[in-house]
Amino acid sequence: LSLMGAQVLLNSLNSRGPDEMRVHIPLRAIENGVWHVASNTVGNPNTMGLLWPWTGGSEVCDPKGQRVVASEEHDDMVLAEVRPMEAEIKRSSWAQDIWACRRPDLYGLMMAPLEAVPAAKMYGPAPEVLPFPGPDKLKVAMMQLSATHTKKCSEWMMQRQVSYAARRGAVLGVLPSLWCFRCGEVSQNPQQAANYSCEVLEKLKAWAKESAMFLCCSLVEEENGNFFHSAYLIGSA
Repeated sequence: LSLMGAQVLLNSLNSRGPDEMRVHIPLRAIENGVWHVASNTVGNPNTMGLLWPWTGGSEVCDPKGQRVVASEEHDDMVLAEVRPMEAEIKRSSWAQDIWACRRPDLYGLMMAPLEAVPAAKMYGPAPEVLPFPGPDKLKVAMMQLSATHTKKCSEWMMQRQVSYAARRGAVLGVLPSLWCFRCGEVSQNPQQAANYSCEVLEKLKAWAKESAMFLCCSLVEEENGNFFHSAYLIGSA
């Protein structure tokens, strides 16, 4: 949109992630040199069960990513003055021309026709005869959790999310990539990360069986001294 001349991005959100207002909204403004106006739902009108609230954080960010005005986690209305022409100045503290820093060679594959990508066969079409009959509908739970101050706490919180998702009728739970590791932890000690991944995998199997759910996640796998970022689909049986 910015390459096509957009000066202001208008973003209607319905997010429960606190990282939206602190990270994603300002970053989209910075990397595109545009204004970003985002409005999010807030609170939790449902008092039944363990429900994660919508985080609010509606805000207006200028092309430098500065929050011109922002709300917090309560019902509110914020007003700001937007000066669209400032988005025509594609300079920042890290580059005189942010467009000159673009690297389409790194993400060009994402824009290629589906049949041209290396993993094209993984995208379908699905075979006429599936390995097992699929359901007409599938209730999926997307679980948002970052590693906390201790591994035990992270595991406890994830187990609660799996249990809660099952109570809400979810059949499949999708966990964040490398959910049980802090940023940079895997690269610092891949072997230790692989060893811990084995422990976590066994716990995920137990949680899946206990909750009668399928769980999808990624962990670190070691084979013959090589380390892999591997995806897992864990059955409920």
